[in-house]
This record gives sequence, C-alpha cells and structure tokens, in this order.
Amino acid sequence: MNEIDPYDELKRQMTEAKERFASEADGATMTVVKDVGVHRHLSFRFPKASWDWCEIVTWPGMLTLRGGLGCWSFTRVDDMLDFFRPSPNNERIDPVYWAGQLVPGSGSEVKEYDAALVPVG
Repeated sequence: MNEIDPYDELKRQMTEAKERFASEADGATMTVVKDVGVHRHLSFRFPKASWDWCEIVTWPGMLTLRGGLGCWSFTRVDDMLDFFRPSPNNERIDPVYWAGQLVPGSGSEVKEYDAALVPVG
C-alpha cells in the first residue's frame, strides 16, 4: 500500500505561487510608514500584479495584512513579525497552521484556489 502525502497538492500550489509572485513582484516597492517597536506599518506596491498593493500593520499581539486581495488578521505573540519569521527548526511557513491562527471575524475566511472553478473565456 502506498502512503499518500496530504501536502502534495499544497506543495504544488506553493511552487506555482512562488513562481507567480516572483514575476509579479518585479519592480515592487516597500515604504516604511511607521516603525516604532512592535508598532509597524509597511506599505507595498506591485506594479506588475493584478492586486497592485498591500499593507502589513502590527501592534502588540496582532498582525493585519490587507490589500487588493482581502484582509486577514493574526494573533499569537507580542511581536507578530517574529512569529512569521522562519526558525532554524522550520524553514517555511505552514499555511495549514496559519489558517488556524486567523482571528475569527477578521472579514475573511480561508479559501482554497481551484482552477477548475475559474471560468474560461
């Protein structure tokens, strides 16, 4: 009996997303609007992407990512940027774990992309 890796599809989607992001991030800019301890406001512009902009705002115990694709808030530790940084024991972000860290009522639920549902033409 073959063992099935439940992350195979996720790995494929992440590879595609990394390639697409690298292409769309070409020419991107970041502006530091505020950087005072854990109070941060970072603004990004992506001239080659259909979603064109996003912001990361942090304050004690919270991180909100908002932009052209939606708005998500996460809570866990005092400095959420530290929490999102890869650690020596874990070199990547686990999207399944992060889906569980979304703040209820943040305005967005976790969605999975399905190319079969995209209208053609």
